[in-house]
Amino acid sequence: DSFTAGGRKAIHLYTATGAYAAGEDGRIYQKTAPASTSERWTLVKSDLINQVHVIRFFNEQNGVALVELQAGSNYLMRTFNGGANWVQISDNTFNHLSASNNRSHVLAVGNNGIIEVVPPGNTVETIPVESGTTAHLTAGWIDNQLSANGLSSPQLIVATTSGQLRYTVNGFTNYPQWTASDHSALTAGDNVVNIEASRLAQAVFGAVLTESGHLYRLRKIAGSTTIDLFPYTGAGSGHKGLTATGSHIFSIDKTSD
Repeated sequence: DSFTAGGRKAIHLYTATGAYAAGEDGRIYQKTAPASTSERWTLVKSDLINQVHVIRFFNEQNGVALVELQAGSNYLMRTFNGGANWVQISDNTFNHLSASNNRSHVLAVGNNGIIEVVPPGNTVETIPVESGTTAHLTAGWIDNQLSANGLSSPQLIVATTSGQLRYTVNGFTNYPQWTASDHSALTAGDNVVNIEASRLAQAVFGAVLTESGHLYRLRKIAGSTTIDLFPYTGAGSGHKGLTATGSHIFSIDKTSD
């Protein structure tokens, strides 16, 4: 089922029955039955020619990607027609993308504390979020469940190069209140590069992946703003990615075909 001359850089399920993938050569592929062993990936005729590092889709037509438009610099781009055409939507550069579990928003984090949120709909606007730090951000997580009174209740977690996990429950306000949990002694300079989690009421449970491929269990208990990390005993190193489906989180330890 190999489909590109370069390695696969990004795969995202936009529904339980549909997925997009991107290769190191900038090509975009789609599969409408990801679990099928007989259906092959279909090449999407796209105007992208640069390397795609991350893709996240709201639905089959509407998606966001981090594209290396300049060497070492990943820019935020958006498509409204299933990956055929892409438009740059921010002048900032970013390190990581995360989609909320309900696929209502995409979170982009970058250096110097930059955070922008991509909303749904046919807009090229992004929502800047005040991070309260100038540290470089290496990964993020966003959850946008509705509160009991039906209002948007976004919770955000971002990771910094200084070993912090920063957490807020009011990410869309003008001045979010952030709590920082320091895990520099545990991770010892091994940057967090991926966060997958699920929110249960006011508790958050999940996993993080570091640059060297180590896994940690993430926990925020209800009534607390502290993010705890615990090593996964026996998990080893060399893991390449994390992906979540429903209440389950899977590690990816092989990226070749």
